[in-house]
Amino acid sequence: MEEQSALKQKVERMQQVKGVGLITAVTCVALCPELGLLSRRQTAALVGVAPYDDDSGARRSWRHIAGGRPKLRRALHMAAISAIRSNPTLRGFYRQLRQRNKPPEVTLVAVIRKLTILLNQLLRNPSFLRAS
Repeated sequence: MEEQSALKQKVERMQQVKGVGLITAVTCVALCPELGLLSRRQTAALVGVAPYDDDSGARRSWRHIAGGRPKLRRALHMAAISAIRSNPTLRGFYRQLRQRNKPPEVTLVAVIRKLTILLNQLLRNPSFLRAS
């Protein structure tokens, strides 16, 4: 019973972020129980939105995302689209990247990464949203 109330608290905390609904929060808690215990980089890698390079010797290549948990990334993809519409902070971040001529899908992945890090920080420090 105590474990269920702890999971319920996690879901409720995640829903405080505009753009994250019940389904996204439950999906995140179910597919990524480590959320709130990891560093920013580890969280981004776990979701599969961490930028990886493909450099070799003098050759420099584009950065790309790879790996991670695809079902979790898919759920956060939909949440990021919703957050761009309803969350002023993430909307501003998205617009800033678009003004720098970044492609829409690249900016969406950046918003997913930012949202993932925000959720991780919120679960790590429950008073995080109240402080900002």
